[in-house]
Amino acid sequence: MTEMEQILQRLTSLERSVKTLQDMVSATQNKVWQVEHALREKKVELAEPAAMESDQAIIDTDHPLIIRIETLHGGEPVTRYSRISVRILVGCIKLGQTQAEIQEGYPHLSVAELCDALSYYIRHQAEIDGYLAADEAAHTLELSRIAERKKTGYKT
Repeated sequence: MTEMEQILQRLTSLERSVKTLQDMVSATQNKVWQVEHALREKKVELAEPAAMESDQAIIDTDHPLIIRIETLHGGEPVTRYSRISVRILVGCIKLGQTQAEIQEGYPHLSVAELCDALSYYIRHQAEIDGYLAADEAAHTLELSRIAERKKTGYKT
């Protein structure tokens, strides 16, 4: 396979991933709106999560259920209530996990938070892809270190 064919194959795969993310967001946006509308009608206020131990500042983003906390995940965007990194959730989707599988692994994660995380990814794809690339580079580096240790006879 030529380099151009590999690039085209990767682009096609990324397009499918983005389409899956968009479909998941679209499929649940109406449900989220219905819940928010019902809460407003009943005048229910959602409480902010308890402050972190040292009263760390919560930095809002352009998505209501996505925040940043400088000392949590290096300041990466996380879900407001369950504090799961958007990078982790997008990685799960890219690995082919369904909404049900993700929620099975993170039972405290709400559908609304998952949808907002995916919506955040669609609007900030370069940022999240950068975090994913850094993860992959760190993993590759660690594997090469392990291989080098094995080669020189050191235990891993």
